Amino acid sequence: MKKVLIALSILITGNIAAVAQSNTFSDDFINALQYCKPYTYSIGPIDILGMKVTTKKQIIGMRNGLCSYVEIVGPSDAKNTFRCNFTKKQVNKLVNSMRNNDMGVWTEYYNNSNVCTIEVPGWD
Repeated sequence: MKKVLIALSILITGNIAAVAQSNTFSDDFINALQYCKPYTYSIGPIDILGMKVTTKKQIIGMRNGLCSYVEIVGPSDAKNTFRCNFTKKQVNKLVNSMRNNDMGVWTEYYNNSNVCTIEVPGWD
């Protein structure tokens, strides 16, 4: 049973992460990220497998020399939280990729625990 729950959670988290990455970014967001200025916007709800999923993207600003970013994505009862801290070089790489509609860099950083962490409800 535990393996089934883990597999289901991975499937749902994968779909949610895909939604988080597939959303295009506004010029305002890209410009705010370039200078690590506080900025927030929300998307959704979007229907995924019968779940209403929302995404909140927030540039917190500079923290300890890194650009702090938080993204909360998921249905209202099971939101996943991505917390990222980017160097200036990483921010520049993200900005350039977003301007070219290439979301691969986000995936790279989401999968790098030295850059981003994910909090999944119910996982300790």
